[in-house]
This record gives sequence, structure tokens and C-alpha cells, in this order.
Amino acid sequence: VFPPMVTSRVLDIAWSWILVAAIVALIVAFVASWVVTRLLVGPIRMMTEAARLFTRGDRQSRARVRAPGELGELAVALNGMADEVVRSDRDRPNLTADVAHELRTPLAALQAGLEELRDGLAEPTPETLAGLHDQSLRLGRVVADLAELSAVETSVHSLEVASVDLAQIAFD
Repeated sequence: VFPPMVTSRVLDIAWSWILVAAIVALIVAFVASWVVTRLLVGPIRMMTEAARLFTRGDRQSRARVRAPGELGELAVALNGMADEVVRSDRDRPNLTADVAHELRTPLAALQAGLEELRDGLAEPTPETLAGLHDQSLRLGRVVADLAELSAVETSVHSLEVASVDLAQIAFD
């Protein structure tokens, strides 16, 4: 059995090593958490900046992030959303021009026919009135189609509940 002085010295050395190990463990934990945080926060900051630029009008701004898992999926979804907005912005003038044309044609025919009747240039025969009525029906169909299109575009998609085999999804 060792003298008390040797035992005390051994305990002091042991506690010194424990203290050094604890400090090293804390430093390693701090460095590891800093690295992991940078790996997670960096892509999020890049996506946030891309979204801000896009909102300010830079339609070329995209999230140039290559990240695994959910962060990568989020970047792909953000870029897909931006592409759809750009496509919608590009298609809107064409749609507006098409709608204007579709409305203008029957409206012009209807106005011309009514002006002829009003000015006494034509008699209100059943054929003339039927033609004007047909133009008003055509105009009504175009307006109804626009209303239906608007309703479809603004409707909230409903969810359907379905049974799912989670094991099959996990293996796919």
C-alpha cells in the first residue's frame, strides 16, 4: 500500500488529466457545433438571399445550393417556384391579348348590328335579331369560360385521405 503522499500526488495527476480532457472535449464540441451550424445556416442564408432578390424583381435569381436532404429539396422547390412565376409572367400578356380578342370579336358584331337597328339602316327581322342574340350568347360563353378559369385558378386544392404502405415507401 502506498504512502499518503504518493496517493495524493496520483490523485492530483488524475484530476489534472480529467480537467485537460474536459477542456479538450469542450473545445472539440464547440468546433463541431460551429462547423455543423455553418453547414446548415449557409444554405439557408443563400436561399433567403435568392428569395429576397427574386422578390425585389431579379427574376434570374435562384438558390444555387447543393445540399443533402431537406435543404436540397427546399432549394429545388424554391427554384421551381421561381421558374413557374417567370413562366406565368411571360404567359400573362399572351393570355390577356387572347382574351381581349375573344371578347372584342362578338362585341363588335353585336355593337354593329345594334347600331344598324338604332340608326334605321336595317329592319329588326327575326334573322337579324337571331344573329345579334347569337353574338350575345357567344360573348356570354367567353365570359363564363373566364369566370370558370378564374375559379379554378383561385380554388384551394382539397386533400384526399388514402391508405399508404409506409414500409413500401421506405423501401422505394
